[in-house]
Amino acid sequence: MKNFFQHIKFKYDIETCITLKHYSKEKQKLAKQKQRLIYLLTCRDYGLTPKHLTNTTIKLSQLFTTQRILNQVSKIEQKLHTKILNLEITQTNLTIKTIEKNIIHTNNKIKSILNEYEYKTFTTKQTYLFNSITAKTKLTHSSKIDKLKEKLVNQIGITFNEEWFVNKTDIEFPNEVKWLLSLGNKFALPITSTNFSPIHIIADIEQAIQSIEDDSEKDVSRSKIANKISDYKRRFKNTQKERFILKVHKTTTQFLNNHKNTIIVTKADKGNKTVIMYKKDYFDKMNTLLEDKNTYKTIRVDPTQKLQATNNTLVNELFKNEYIDRFQKNKLHCSASIAPRLYGLPKIHKPGLPLRPISSSMNVPCYSLSKYIGTVIRNIVSENYNIKNSFQLQEKLKDITLDDDDVMVSFDVISLFTNIPTYLAIKNILKEWNIIKDHTKIPKTKFLKLLEFCLRDNNYFQFDEKFYSQTYGMPMGNPLSPTVADIILDNLLDDTIEHLNKIGIKMKFIAKYVDDIFAIIKLKDIDTILNQLNSYHNKIQFTIENEHNNSLPYLDLLIHRENNQIIYNWYAKETASGRMINFHSNQPTKQKINTAQNFINKVLDLSDKRFETDNIRKIKTILKLNDYPNYIINNLFKSRTEKLKTNLNNNNNNNTITKSNNNTKKFFSVPYVPKLTDNRSLHQIIQKENISFAHKSNFTLKPIFTNTKSKIQKQQQHNVVYEIKCNGKKNENCDLVYIGQTKRNLATRLAEHEADIRKHKETTGLSQHITTSGHTVDFKNVTILDRERKLNTRLTLESLRIQQQIKRTMNTKEDTDSIKQSYAVAI
Repeated sequence: MKNFFQHIKFKYDIETCITLKHYSKEKQKLAKQKQRLIYLLTCRDYGLTPKHLTNTTIKLSQLFTTQRILNQVSKIEQKLHTKILNLEITQTNLTIKTIEKNIIHTNNKIKSILNEYEYKTFTTKQTYLFNSITAKTKLTHSSKIDKLKEKLVNQIGITFNEEWFVNKTDIEFPNEVKWLLSLGNKFALPITSTNFSPIHIIADIEQAIQSIEDDSEKDVSRSKIANKISDYKRRFKNTQKERFILKVHKTTTQFLNNHKNTIIVTKADKGNKTVIMYKKDYFDKMNTLLEDKNTYKTIRVDPTQKLQATNNTLVNELFKNEYIDRFQKNKLHCSASIAPRLYGLPKIHKPGLPLRPISSSMNVPCYSLSKYIGTVIRNIVSENYNIKNSFQLQEKLKDITLDDDDVMVSFDVISLFTNIPTYLAIKNILKEWNIIKDHTKIPKTKFLKLLEFCLRDNNYFQFDEKFYSQTYGMPMGNPLSPTVADIILDNLLDDTIEHLNKIGIKMKFIAKYVDDIFAIIKLKDIDTILNQLNSYHNKIQFTIENEHNNSLPYLDLLIHRENNQIIYNWYAKETASGRMINFHSNQPTKQKINTAQNFINKVLDLSDKRFETDNIRKIKTILKLNDYPNYIINNLFKSRTEKLKTNLNNNNNNNTITKSNNNTKKFFSVPYVPKLTDNRSLHQIIQKENISFAHKSNFTLKPIFTNTKSKIQKQQQHNVVYEIKCNGKKNENCDLVYIGQTKRNLATRLAEHEADIRKHKETTGLSQHITTSGHTVDFKNVTILDRERKLNTRLTLESLRIQQQIKRTMNTKEDTDSIKQSYAVAI
C-alpha cells in the first residue's frame, strides 16, 4: 500500500495522496464506530454497564459509609449509567452518519481522479482493511461483553447447571442459550410491554368481581382495576435482571428458529431435564415404535366424530333412563372432541435414547365419561395394598421388625398399561359387581357397554397426521386406565397371596404404588414368589430388585435395615436432576418459598435423624442450583426449627384452643404481574375476605420448546374467541369485523354462521350486516383471538375484544351489553 501511495503522489499530487489517506482513515474509523455501536446496543439490551461508565462514577460510593445511603447512590448510579449509555448510542449513531457522508463525498472525489484500475485496486484494499478491523474490534468487544455478562450473572445470582441440558446433537449451543433452556418449559418470563395483556388480566379479575353481591362495590372495584392497569402501563419498567433474561430469551428464540427444521427441544422422560435431539431421529424412533404390528395398526379415517356421536347417544340414554341427572348429563356430553395425540419423551438414562410413547387424551370423545366410570369402579380398589405416598408406607411399616432370613424386595411390572388385555380388565371389574352396584344406578348390561366403549372403541390416537389403533392393552392417557391397572394388580396380588398361603409361604409385608410393589419376604421364597407373580398372565411380567448392603430404594425412600429394625433416608434416583421452580422465574415469591419449604420438610420428615446433616447439605446444594439466595435458604431452615419448637410446645400444652374459620373462600385464577396482580394489590382492589387469588404464569418458555404433538387445525379449535372480517363487495371495501365466542369446534360455529347468512336469518350482527349490505364474509381467514376454557371468562374476553374495536365491529347492542365502560381506559 505504501508503494501505491508513492505511485499516486508521483502520478498525481500530494493533495490526491492526502485525500486517499483520509478516505482510508474514515473507513477504519467507520469499522470501529459500527462495532462500538453494536457493543453499546448489546450492553443496553442485556442491561450491562460498560466498564468506562463504571469507572466514571466509581469514586461516588467512596464518599459514603451508611448502607442505606449507599443503596440509594447505587440506584442513582444505575440510572445515570443508563442515561449516559443512551446518549452514547445516540452520539455514535450521529458519528457514523457523519463518517458515512464524508466517505461518500471523498469516494466521489477519488473516483473522478483515479482511473478504473487504480480505483478498483484502492477500494478493494480498503474493503479488506475494513473487514479486518471489523473482525478484530468485534473480537475485542465480544470479550468485553462476555466479561460483563459473567459479572452481571454473578451479581444477579444465576447458576448454570450443565447436567440439566442434554444435547444429543452435534450443534454447538451458546452458553446463555443452554442456560435458559436448562431451566425448563415452565420457567416464567418477566412481563414486558409486548406480552403484557390488560384484557386477560381484566377478564380473570372480572370473575372475582362478579362474585360480589353489591353492584356499587362491583363498579368501584372495576374502576380501581382500570386505573391501576393504566397507571401500571405508564410506570412499567424492567429491572436489570429482567432485561438480561429477556435478551437471552430473544437470542435463544433466534437461535432455535435458525435450527427449527433440524432439531427438537423437549423434556426428558425422567429426571426433569431439557433434551435436544435431531428431528429426524425423533420421528425415526417414533415410527419404529409404531411398526410393532402386535400392538398398533393404522386406520384409514379419523373416528373421532363418530365416537363423539356414540358417546352422546350413550349419555342421553343414561339421562333418559334416569341413571344420571341433568348436571351429570351436561358434564358427560361432548361437543368439541379431538383425537388423542401421541408423542414421545426421550429416556436419557437408557442407551440409544429410546422414546416413551405418551398419549395426550384431553378432550377425546370419551374423556369425561371415562372419568365418571373411573370414580365408580374406584370403589373396588383394595385398601390392603395401595399406598398414596412414602409417608403412608412409613406408617404401615412402623410396627414391622425384620428377622435374619427376611429380605426386602421390590417388584416392577414391565409396561403395565399396554400389557393389560381389555377382556381381562372387564372381567375383573364385573366380578366385583356386587360392590359396584351400590355406587351407581346404571344396570350391569349398560355398564358393560360403557366399559367396552371407553376401553375398546376409544383405543386409538393420531401421530404425524396419521391415525392408529392400539390393538392390545389399556388406552394410553385414558383417565380410566390407571384405575383399571390398580384393579388388575389387586386381583393379581389376591390370587398370588392365596396360592402362596396354600403352599405355606407367608409374606410378612406387601404394599403397592401404581405398578411398583414393595415386599418383605423370606430369602428362600424369592424365586417362588416371582414365578407366581409372573404366572398370572403371560403379558403381565415382573422384574425384581433385591436389597443391597442392607438397603433398598422405593419411591423417594432408601429403606435400611439396622439391627432388625427399619430406618429411612430420603432417596433421589440417579436420573433426578433436582430442578424445581427457579428463584428467577417470574412467579410469586410466596410460591417459590413454599416450594422450597415443602422440599425441605419432605426430605427431613422422611429421613431418620442420623442422616439430617448430610441431607441438609444436599438440600442446600439443590436450592442453590435453583438460584435460591443463601439468606432465604438459611431463613427457611430457621423457620422450620422454630415451627418444630412451637408445635412441640403446643402438643405439651393441654389448654391449646384451635380456632376454626367457617368462612369458605372462593379462589380465582389470575396472571401474576408484580405490583399489579400480587395478593396485596388485588386485595386493595377487591376488599373481600372470602375472595382469594391463585396466580398463574401466562408467559413461560413453553412456546420455544418443540410441540411434538400433532397440530390441532384452526377449524378444530374450541373454547375460543374469534374474529371474522367482512370482504365487502366489488368496488366496495369494508373494514368491519365480527367478534364471537364458542365452546364447540370453530368449524361447527362457522357452519352455523354460513347457514344463517344463506337463509337470511338475522340472528347475529354478522348475518344482519351481510344480509342488509350484500357483502361477503372471509370465512377462510378467521382469526382466533383467545383460547379460554371457562365460559364466563370467555364471555368477558369477547366483550372486551368488542370494546377494543368498538368503532369497527358489526356486533349488535345485545352482543355488547356486558361491556363495562369503566374498562375502556385500560384496554
